[in-house]
Amino acid sequence: MKTHPIAWMVRPKDAPMFDERAIEIRLEDEAAGPFVVIKSQLDDVKPGEVSIDPGEWADIRAAIDAAFEVANEISKDTEDKP
Repeated sequence: MKTHPIAWMVRPKDAPMFDERAIEIRLEDEAAGPFVVIKSQLDDVKPGEVSIDPGEWADIRAAIDAAFEVANEISKDTEDKP
């Protein structure tokens, strides 16, 4: 058995977890291998868009990089199976 984190929430300090300014980064898999999904919590963002403030980018990028590291680890684990 192996445990993997599959979701990250980047939000302003002292804001609730699902603050409208939060960005959710998560792994999904539709049987072709894991991929990263980025979702904004803002109500006024159009479908398919993510709104990122320049001051948030470093934290969001770090979460996206972490998600891809896990995705690559999951893919490698799956490829190693006989």
